[in-house]
Amino acid sequence: MGWCRAVWPHPISFSDRPRPHEPFARDDANSVLDYMDTVLTVISDIIIVLTLPLHCRYLYVMLRVNAKVANLEYAFRASIVNIVVANLLYSLIFLLIQEPAAYGVFPDFFMVPSSDRKANSWWLGKVAIMQSVPLILLGAMIHFLIAVNRVTALVNPTGHKKHSFDKNSEKIFAPRNIFQIWTERRVKRTLFVIWFMMIVECIPLIFPFHGSFYTITSPLGSEGLAMVVIGRLPNLIYQGIAVGIGGLFEIITICLYIFIGFQVRRLKKLSQSHITTTVAAVLVSTGGFIIIILILPHLITSHLTGQPIWSTEMFYAVLKFANAYNNAVAPWVMMAQYR
Repeated sequence: MGWCRAVWPHPISFSDRPRPHEPFARDDANSVLDYMDTVLTVISDIIIVLTLPLHCRYLYVMLRVNAKVANLEYAFRASIVNIVVANLLYSLIFLLIQEPAAYGVFPDFFMVPSSDRKANSWWLGKVAIMQSVPLILLGAMIHFLIAVNRVTALVNPTGHKKHSFDKNSEKIFAPRNIFQIWTERRVKRTLFVIWFMMIVECIPLIFPFHGSFYTITSPLGSEGLAMVVIGRLPNLIYQGIAVGIGGLFEIITICLYIFIGFQVRRLKKLSQSHITTTVAAVLVSTGGFIIIILILPHLITSHLTGQPIWSTEMFYAVLKFANAYNNAVAPWVMMAQYR
């Protein structure tokens, strides 16, 4: 899962551009990229739609049956379940709010003022940004947790396995024994803290700032809407925290897997289940890697040189595709690895 929203209202800076209700103008009408953004948008939509049933199926199996798939240790299994829950919430907001608005479905619902508000976009913009930052930031933190879990399995396979599978190891706590963090009780507490931090991150949504929209052209050629929040401060709070903290977690995660790669010769000492789990962990985290590779260079060049790599609409399409991949990768990897 990654740390940016599928449609980011201010990719170049934290200012108030583009203004709500103003349509995008393509930078070069004759460019091939004018069609690429449409292709990427359609592919992203297909990925989200096809993966939604898989999210539901995976949660049904893992929560109802409490399956011990391929002797997966609790820390890894619980982390993947939490990633899928976050991705399911992301998908529901994406399919019920973001994409209907983007394709121009029920425009009156999003645009027509109610009796005491300008339009429903005043609160839908808040929902959209809740999808964009806290949920994806949560995914970045869990990616990091999984990477740390795999590193401890590499450094000391025996100690890691003992505390990951033996519930009795919780009874005697040794402060110097780092492997005890993978006992079932402590993993649950860690995941609770991560979700609590996401809830705290959502608290600014109750503050008196409003959402709005700007018009875009959908892949069908119709006029659609993109939901945003109004004001420099709320955008800075969410985008700044997402880019800073979420990006940092993803970069550290990449470094941890690079460390594992340099120590790959030691993987021969691990059991086959540890090797399989590590491969699955790396594949699950590739969603964050792709977001870093595709988005970070664009943001850096935009801020440092003022010359972005992509046009505005192409940036949104690339970002949507990266987030769609990040949303889908976990359940597909688990199905392929442990079917």
